[in-house]
Amino acid sequence: MTRIILGILFVLSVLTLLACEPSSAPQDDAIRLLEGAALDTSEHVLWLGRSYYDDATSTRHITHATGGFSVTFSGTRLTMTMVATQTHDTSRRPYFTVVINDPSLDEGRVFSLDTPTSTVVLAEGLPEGTHTVTLYKRSESQDATTALKQLETDGTFLKPARTHALNILALGGSGMSGNGVFGAAGIARTTENSSALHAFAFQTALALDAHMHLVAGSGFGLKWGYNPGGQTGTVNIRNAFDVMGINEDRSLSLKPFAPMAFIPDVILFNLGGNDFSAYVLTRSGQERLDAEDAFQEAVIEIITTMRTLYPEAIMFWTHTGSLNGTLAANVIADLDPLKTFIEVVVIHSPGAFGDPVGSGNHAGEQTHARNAALLVERMRDRLD
Repeated sequence: MTRIILGILFVLSVLTLLACEPSSAPQDDAIRLLEGAALDTSEHVLWLGRSYYDDATSTRHITHATGGFSVTFSGTRLTMTMVATQTHDTSRRPYFTVVINDPSLDEGRVFSLDTPTSTVVLAEGLPEGTHTVTLYKRSESQDATTALKQLETDGTFLKPARTHALNILALGGSGMSGNGVFGAAGIARTTENSSALHAFAFQTALALDAHMHLVAGSGFGLKWGYNPGGQTGTVNIRNAFDVMGINEDRSLSLKPFAPMAFIPDVILFNLGGNDFSAYVLTRSGQERLDAEDAFQEAVIEIITTMRTLYPEAIMFWTHTGSLNGTLAANVIADLDPLKTFIEVVVIHSPGAFGDPVGSGNHAGEQTHARNAALLVERMRDRLD
């Protein structure tokens, strides 16, 4: 009888040990696929820039340039499915950069979407282990609509490992959008030769390890611009701040943005050029003076609005020594004479120091790099 009892106890102990052994088989709770509502609620994606989930299409819209996502997973492969418009148009099709395990941005792989629904292998053949893949949108919100439909790995998604030291909100036009940064004089701007990732605003954010929300559009001004509706003083970057993106017809998104969803430590402005070239400078006499006054009032309004929303943020208003920059600087000096919360920074013009000029007389990559270095130094002085 004793032998029988001992035998039963031995079997039970073996079974207990086997139950405690870690299984090499995939765990039932492993998350390999993110789609549908998971693109809205999952804790396994770090969303970058402005994006929102669309119930009607079960997709996550990635709107402004420099937006995207970062995911960490245990596995060897990651794919995404994205839907997009304007994929047939070689001047407007959307461009992205994918970065694996955080090398420099220039080591990332650049690709475009040339079909309305594309499944893209973001990473493959990686050694078994934990990896972080980050996708950035290079092209502008108004170039094309882009929406993520699915993310899938051969392993399991983990909670994001990536964090940022700062939050930066950047508001601007073509300069911050990297319009024609890789182009040249006489060469038309396309999404292929443009990259907001190489514009001074995002390069500043990279250097400071900052998460950036970009609200920018080529042709758009603080109040007026070249865009449809730009002459009305309502379809502009000031009002674009209040919504999720700029549509491909250059109207403003109807999806509102919740300002407390992203609290910036730094706010960077580069506005006024389009206001003047598209509107103010086309006026004369009293109408011109009235337009200049209205522009200065718009400068005051956006700064005071940002100050009210984000009282702890430090602001930087950038310009190239232009008339619009000078007028903005004058009212900023009255608004904050001690530079308590906002500074004016004069940055380099396109072609400075003999740098190559991009498409449409926009700054090339070298000038953007110079301006980023200038801003990084000023920001570190204020933030340290």
